Amino acid sequence: MDPEIIKYIVLLITGAAIPIITSLISNYTQRKRDILKYKNDRVSELEKREFEEKKEYRLFLIKSIEEIIGLLGIFDHSISITSSVIHSRKKLKIEEYDEVYQKEVEQLIKLKSIILARFPDFYDTVLKIDGCHNRYWGEQRLLLLNDIKTELNEFQIKMDRILEVANETTEEINNLIAKLRKYSESINNKNAT
Repeated sequence: MDPEIIKYIVLLITGAAIPIITSLISNYTQRKRDILKYKNDRVSELEKREFEEKKEYRLFLIKSIEEIIGLLGIFDHSISITSSVIHSRKKLKIEEYDEVYQKEVEQLIKLKSIILARFPDFYDTVLKIDGCHNRYWGEQRLLLLNDIKTELNEFQIKMDRILEVANETTEEINNLIAKLRKYSESINNKNAT
């Protein structure tokens, strides 16, 4: 074969091969960039989702703390001298007082459920409040059976016991609120970062 023809064929093949090789290199590089971008986007999306889930969970815990503090406020009032005096002055019948107690027990069950499910470290304190609630109910029930006009001394003894239970309850409630406050502050600090 003629060397000029061979030279021409080589030039044709080389000329045609260069765009093909360039295209292959370009496609390979683009594919590598696409894979890297996909991996980066995926990591970014996972981090974003994880951040949002943590944020939602912290908000859920804050709402739970708000609900618990509301329930504690109910018990702080219902297990108090003020509540005792109100019930005594109304001269509630035992059956009426038992109904009040039953409604409070439902709220107490709700409180214990929330604490046990979301803040189990604080459950012992709620059990103490539950015990105070039961003792208060018993003492108040006995007080309602007394006639202050004829049994003043007995009435005073029962009021003293009620005061003791009310003070213990307030102390336990304040203890739990302090723990919840500290927990809430740690949650809010995590939200800030």
